Amino acid sequence: MDRMPGTLTTEQVLPGRGVARTFPIMSMKRAALIRAVMKNGVGVTQAAHLVDAFSGWFEMNYKGLPANMDAYVGRSERQKVYDLGYGKSFDGGNDWEFYAYMGLNLTIPHEAKTGDMIMEVIDQTYVFMTLIRPRVKLIGGPKMEAVFRVEGWERGGEITITDASECEDELEHWQTVRENFTTKILVNVSLAIRDAFEQIRRTRVAD
Repeated sequence: MDRMPGTLTTEQVLPGRGVARTFPIMSMKRAALIRAVMKNGVGVTQAAHLVDAFSGWFEMNYKGLPANMDAYVGRSERQKVYDLGYGKSFDGGNDWEFYAYMGLNLTIPHEAKTGDMIMEVIDQTYVFMTLIRPRVKLIGGPKMEAVFRVEGWERGGEITITDASECEDELEHWQTVRENFTTKILVNVSLAIRDAFEQIRRTRVAD
């Protein structure tokens, strides 16, 4: 954690019993995403820097990182979660997803679903985001959304982020690079978070 101070900041770490520490759901989601990025062969420090940048951007512009629990939880089940007092968000709008998974004792298979959020990193520089859509396979051509350009990330040190909104005249070039990439990192963000939910559920059952 000392090597990745931007990922779990001081205000996100709360004391627990003894040497234990507790973290908000937002931080758990970030940790799940770091693990998923590392499965692409990326080192932990580089993965943490990338996830810190991506999560920070997403949490500022949208709700918290989505687990896409809407694909599994119907209106009546969500009402049960609200009745338990988890209707309001603690991380930007979707803490309820975690409480639904735990409170309803769900067991969800490891599978991609329509509505899952995908993060794509092209040539260690250009970051895109999209959702899995009906009748479109995992990645759907021009449906990708440019997020930001990252510089210095491949070296594992401090990185520089430039939002896509500041590079509108360059986005056609970004798209060209995406279509003719040398390297690509592809992560199903929502599936990574659901997998983390399931690991926590299994740990609780075992205890």
